[in-house]
Amino acid sequence: MFKSLFFVVILAGNLSFALESLKLASGRYVTVENNILNPHEKVLVMLPGVYRAFDARDEVIKLAKKQNLNFISVNYSLQPESLRLVPSNEKPYYETHSYTREDLANEVRAVLKKYKIIDPVLVGTSYSASVTTQLLKKDHFDLVVETAPMMRFDETDPQTVAILNFWKNWLRMNPFAGEALARQYLLNSFSSYWIPRVDDLLKTYPQYRKPGLKEKMVMGYSHMSLLAEGFDFSEQDLTAARRFFIFGENEEEGRLKLQLKVAKQYQQLTGDKNSSVVVKGSGHVVPNDAPEQYLKLLKDLL
Repeated sequence: MFKSLFFVVILAGNLSFALESLKLASGRYVTVENNILNPHEKVLVMLPGVYRAFDARDEVIKLAKKQNLNFISVNYSLQPESLRLVPSNEKPYYETHSYTREDLANEVRAVLKKYKIIDPVLVGTSYSASVTTQLLKKDHFDLVVETAPMMRFDETDPQTVAILNFWKNWLRMNPFAGEALARQYLLNSFSSYWIPRVDDLLKTYPQYRKPGLKEKMVMGYSHMSLLAEGFDFSEQDLTAARRFFIFGENEEEGRLKLQLKVAKQYQQLTGDKNSSVVVKGSGHVVPNDAPEQYLKLLKDLL
């Protein structure tokens, strides 16, 4: 499934660190922060939020290494650390293929296979709730940790998403190219959303200032948004695996309400009364806001 494995060195300010990379196909790379000390023991497979995976820039990863935690942290092929590896003589995979959630799930499967991980514990963050639920449709995992999981695609801005859906559905009425028109409309809309956010990333991370990478980043994030469209955690099979939910006390109010509702639904379905925790003082990005407490929660689950 994978073609090659190599290292990429990243310079971020005064910090230099190495990510390993798998080439899955032309224009399709997956990068990982690898700290697997023993693949035969439980391995925390840390899946990213929409922006990027946790890596050596983050205190949670520094602490995890000091504590000798067995983990690997994954960037999907649509995220910057992976897209920056696409050479000029290759087209990004999104230009030649239509991504699905199953494609992202397959990228996780490729990592599990390459690193011979026998007993993975999926640790999803935010966006990756759409990927963990996809993986569970085919694969068995003893435990899945959901950190501040995305509940619904429209959870933070339902009004704007409602407008997008109106125009998308109107375009689909075209008898000749309705689906293609609707898809392109959504991609254009998502691109407009992501351009200023990518500009902010370029100011912070010099390694992203590679010629042509900005456009790839905007399109990568736009395709990730497209894949999340229509996602609703409450409609997934909550009993497909043992789950543990980690929420932030200072999470956006509407999102936290949805998260707590799903956690209660899971508890009612399984009878597991110790299946969630709200981390005091933390916002949406719990691993960064409370790294020591977060790692303690993960270790206690193993």
